[in-house]
Amino acid sequence: MKKELYVMYALFIILIASLVSAEGALVKVIAPSEEVGQQFIATIAQSPEILYFKLGNAFGKKGDWASAELAYKKAIVSSLHFKEAYHNLGTAYHEEGNNDEAIAAFTTAISIDPGYAKAHYSLALAYFEKGMLAEAVNHITIAANLDQTNPGAQFDAGIMSVDLFQQGQENGEIRSDLLFGAKIFFERCLEDDPLFPHAKDNLNIINKVAEYYN
Repeated sequence: MKKELYVMYALFIILIASLVSAEGALVKVIAPSEEVGQQFIATIAQSPEILYFKLGNAFGKKGDWASAELAYKKAIVSSLHFKEAYHNLGTAYHEEGNNDEAIAAFTTAISIDPGYAKAHYSLALAYFEKGMLAEAVNHITIAANLDQTNPGAQFDAGIMSVDLFQQGQENGEIRSDLLFGAKIFFERCLEDDPLFPHAKDNLNIINKVAEYYN
């Protein structure tokens, strides 16, 4: 176990150096003292999931999603209720084109913390890509209501609500609640960011269409 921790420590130092090199900075590798090394190893032994999680994030930033996936899985093995690791694992799956696995990972993150707005948002986008609009609107609405100061979430909630409204129209179902919900989302978006691209245009269109359903 101790040998494995030393190897993990060495890999972590190498990874940091490679990340800095990739950004074009000059790298000067300084060998850590034995005391620092022992403290680091002790930290890893107590919370290995944190190291694996950070490694996963580092791999993700480099675009190495396969390695990121493995790191997040290691983090989850070390801490089964690590909601952020499940969320980021879902992101890795999504980036690899495995949308079903991504949905499962985001769903697990939400089961751990139903108030995890970021996971609801990511799950909504994953459902949206699969054309599952009802599920997408459900989760983007939750995300937007949990995080009302996120203009991006408000805008996406408005767009998805309009899409589901239009889908209902095509099937002979009029969901005016979706239309008025979209109006609220676009208004929130503009409250947080008055210059958010296309939000004002969409709100003006919604206001005109909504007149027919008052």
